[in-house]
Amino acid sequence: MQHFDLPEENAPVSEWKQFVEALNAVPLTMDQIERGYDVYTASALEEREDGLIRFAREEGLSPANVAATAIIMRAYVFTDALADGYDMKAENPQGYATIATDPFTLYRVYGDYQVVAGKWQVDPDDTDIVAL
Repeated sequence: MQHFDLPEENAPVSEWKQFVEALNAVPLTMDQIERGYDVYTASALEEREDGLIRFAREEGLSPANVAATAIIMRAYVFTDALADGYDMKAENPQGYATIATDPFTLYRVYGDYQVVAGKWQVDPDDTDIVAL
């Protein structure tokens, strides 16, 4: 199956912006993100992306490969918090709900591009992190 991967590190900003636009064009619900992440983690390592693409197709999400990438990137918000001992779903249900709807944002971070769901709280004096 064709995967939808991050652009190469040195890709032009236009390619990164197209990547973000594609992710933002796929509407998801938290239920789809949670169930998709469960499919992803239940699959054998080498089957994870393909299993998630099949899940996206079954959910009617299109394009399925873009939806699969969006699911993983949105799930990262709460799985990263859980890894730090913070249960966002229990402790901040309103913030948790926005994971599905906040747009992806492209940042330039110390010379590299980074895509995040939502917006970072960036110190206005920190010129090394810039939203694009």
